[in-house]
Amino acid sequence: MPGRLPTVLSITAIVLAVLGMTPLGNAARNVLPRARFAQNADRVDGLHASRSPKAGRLLALSSSKKFPASVIPVTTPPGVSGLEVITAATALDSSSPKSVVVNCSAGKKVIGGGAAVSGGGSSDVSITEHYPNTTTQWTARAVEVNAVAGSWRLTGYAICAT
Repeated sequence: MPGRLPTVLSITAIVLAVLGMTPLGNAARNVLPRARFAQNADRVDGLHASRSPKAGRLLALSSSKKFPASVIPVTTPPGVSGLEVITAATALDSSSPKSVVVNCSAGKKVIGGGAAVSGGGSSDVSITEHYPNTTTQWTARAVEVNAVAGSWRLTGYAICAT
């Protein structure tokens, strides 16, 4: 009797293996629910996943919820540094038109600028233009719209950086 248990278990295993290959075994396998994860484990909206960066594939985040170092650029592009605002102004008088050129410091380029009119007659003066004249200069021009008895000044501002 003690030898019958291993024999019964062996026969049961063989019967189950044979049934797994028969149409009845296939029907039983199809009835059991399949894990949805297993059917689309490597896809999101039809895109396949990848462990390394590849065109047209999703890249998983690391356990620290960050992209792998292989996809982050080693050097970041340079930003704006050495920012400074340079001003230049015309004489305070009633001459018209007026023009001023503002030059950036050595090694810096103009990234923006502006102009302003001040003085007694400034309400009758119009800034006609202000623009980057070269990569290192900002130019501004103004003219009296109506004849001005008072004195006014044109100031140009250049925003410069490396």
